[in-house]
Amino acid sequence: MRERLLFLLCLLSSLQVYPQDISGRYYNYFGCKLELLNDSSYSFSYHFDLSGSWSIGKWTINRDTLLLTNTPIYDTLIVVDTIWTSQTPKIYGIRDKEELVLSSDDKSGRISIIEAVTNSISGGGQNRLMPPKKLIIKKGKLYQLDKKGRLDRKKVERILSKKKFKTYYIKEK
Repeated sequence: MRERLLFLLCLLSSLQVYPQDISGRYYNYFGCKLELLNDSSYSFSYHFDLSGSWSIGKWTINRDTLLLTNTPIYDTLIVVDTIWTSQTPKIYGIRDKEELVLSSDDKSGRISIIEAVTNSISGGGQNRLMPPKKLIIKKGKLYQLDKKGRLDRKKVERILSKKKFKTYYIKEK
């Protein structure tokens, strides 16, 4: 009896499921890259022609689902507001207003209106294309979900190309 019990315990321990290591760099055929770091943080980027986007945040796994939570980074925009009297061009007073705007880099700071305008006319920035919130892990690939919540297995035509590609993310080797 003890031998059977010992055999059963050995068998069950050999069948124990270990979570797969999904950290690493992934990409799809549409200009998106996703880097999953061991500390449960991620970075997402998208590049096409002169436009781009980036995002950072935290990731978790729930069974076969990778969940991405975006963490926006803000800059404090200093707006100088000039108050004029009825007798122009005399200046009655100057006051500063502060607003939060998405940062153009991964460091929070204080920026002027000139920096904000320059950043807004560039072809890239934070969260211009948001990363997917959920990806399904299947056979080493990360699948997006369609509008009905199912695996997105369709092929999509790439911009400036007649060739069609699947939308999943593949791990770099």
